Amino acid sequence: MMELKYSDNVKLVVNITEEMKQDYRDCGECACVPGGDGKDCDGCSLNVDIGGVTLCEMLPVTEKLEE
Repeated sequence: MMELKYSDNVKLVVNITEEMKQDYRDCGECACVPGGDGKDCDGCSLNVDIGGVTLCEMLPVTEKLEE
């Protein structure tokens, strides 16, 4: 579990699950396939929109996923 602090009054708590780690790995593998279709973001556990940014676009989250 990790906390991302946005301000004195706002923090985001993210519980990194095995499903999230697997989705992140799958996405990375799909991105390396030239001419591939990539991974469908609609079914991804990381596709949570927070102010126009998804979890997989947040550096602290991706660093945790890569551990």
